[in-house]
Amino acid sequence: MCAAYSSRIQIHLTDQRDRAQLKNLEQFGPFDLVIDDGNHFWAEQILTFETLFDYVKPGGLYVVEDSCTSYWPEYKNHPVSCVDYFKNLVDDVNFRGARGRVPAHPPMEFPWNMGWHRREDCQPTLPAFESIQFLNSLIVITKR
Repeated sequence: MCAAYSSRIQIHLTDQRDRAQLKNLEQFGPFDLVIDDGNHFWAEQILTFETLFDYVKPGGLYVVEDSCTSYWPEYKNHPVSCVDYFKNLVDDVNFRGARGRVPAHPPMEFPWNMGWHRREDCQPTLPAFESIQFLNSLIVITKR
């Protein structure tokens, strides 16, 4: 179901348990903003992010609403809670304190002799997100 509230805003209701329905939303993208305000079960929150984040524009936002259900046992239908899933992605943002190879022509503004390097110089590929913020019952992911 789609409801249009203006020429710029549309709301699409989709079954979060159905990857095919989620993938079908690609036709309406890329999106500036995706807000997951679904059923709040862990598996569906994770599946929805893993499916829809690819359709967010660079610089766009993906928001998981009611992430507090990660602490409510009645919403547990996956071995990893939504909050724990995104906490693991924090390691990807920081590359676990990456100390990679020194590039051939390192920028002088970084203390290369200490072993600290920009993650862009340490890794051949970067995660698709720039930041993850944890707020009161919200998780906000910014696309790179």
